[in-house]
Amino acid sequence: MSSTEAGVASGTLGTLGTWMREKRLLPGDSLRGDLELALMALATVCVAGFFIIPHGRMHSFASYALALVVAVYLVLRPHLLRWSVKSRTLFFSILLLIYLPLSAVGSGELELVAYAGANALLIVTFLFALLLVVRSRPRSGFAITCITVVAAASAAAYYLLGSMNDDAATAWGRLRTPTIAAMAFGSALVMALGGIVSCRSQRELILWIPAIALLSAACLALAVDYVGFGVASALLILSLERAWQNRFGRQGAIWAVVAIISLGVCAQLLTSVAAGPVAVWESVLSSAFEDAAILGAGIHVAGDVGLACDGCDVDHAHSIYVSMLRHGGVIGLLLLTALVMFAISELTEAPASRLRTVGAGCLAYGLIVLVFDGDKLMPKIDFIWLLFWFPVGLVIALRPRRGRVA
Repeated sequence: MSSTEAGVASGTLGTLGTWMREKRLLPGDSLRGDLELALMALATVCVAGFFIIPHGRMHSFASYALALVVAVYLVLRPHLLRWSVKSRTLFFSILLLIYLPLSAVGSGELELVAYAGANALLIVTFLFALLLVVRSRPRSGFAITCITVVAAASAAAYYLLGSMNDDAATAWGRLRTPTIAAMAFGSALVMALGGIVSCRSQRELILWIPAIALLSAACLALAVDYVGFGVASALLILSLERAWQNRFGRQGAIWAVVAIISLGVCAQLLTSVAAGPVAVWESVLSSAFEDAAILGAGIHVAGDVGLACDGCDVDHAHSIYVSMLRHGGVIGLLLLTALVMFAISELTEAPASRLRTVGAGCLAYGLIVLVFDGDKLMPKIDFIWLLFWFPVGLVIALRPRRGRVA
């Protein structure tokens, strides 16, 4: 979002907010604290709720409510839109989320375009919610990750207990398939690892160690190689950073050993992970370049249309990057690449903090795991939100270093 666009939006919302307060439709700034708590609560439900809310409709309701609260909050405090100006990651996220619904225009069905646009709007408001609540209440971002870890660990415990008596046991919440459950547990495991890497007191270990044990056991039981590779890669990045920060002390040596072990795990899993669903990717890419390489086939195209490979049942692209090339074409892939590169750049530019550590781990994990699974980037609230948009939102919410040029 450019400074001009932010200024226009801020002025419009400010005028609307002034009118509503004059008409006594809003109680002024006295509502601000309650709205910030509502933002934090609803954002937490959107993330942690994936592990405990059993139905998609119930989970979607939280995202609708969050969008409404974000709108009201920005009407009351339109000047906060200036925060969005400094985030290039947010700018390219919005650009991508505008482009993808427009790719459905070629279908000739306005209903499909409107549906895709609504999903995109929910994601944008989710990103804004994380930005607003973390900047207003700096500890809230890390609190959201802690609550998510507790919810995920509880779901993992339920799954592990159930699997002792039933090989077909499922976890709580929306972990409807073993693969999705493994990816979700892996994401929460990385959050917990980020917490322990940035741990400031031994008392915190009471939370992190049991959670890491339960989530690790669940991931091992589900046995999805690329989830293990993603977790090990994220831990490698986190431990290397911690080892460098403490390079002249005993902790630095300990974290260097952890990094070496993580590297060994990555090397061990690399062979099986590298094979990947190659046949699926070849089929998707062939279809993409035959149909519309530059603009893509459109976000409205179903996942199984035009996809076929010998010996496999294909219902999606099994990679957000390959899927983006098919649905959004080269333009969509370039926008996604720019989003990822600016997110990494903003992570490296942000000052050290616990939220930065967790965000770095989650982003690394999501970007790696979604090479091997996932489809469209803008569904209704789903595991893609947990693996991709939540880490992106954490990066957007980080405070930039003083003196950084937007």
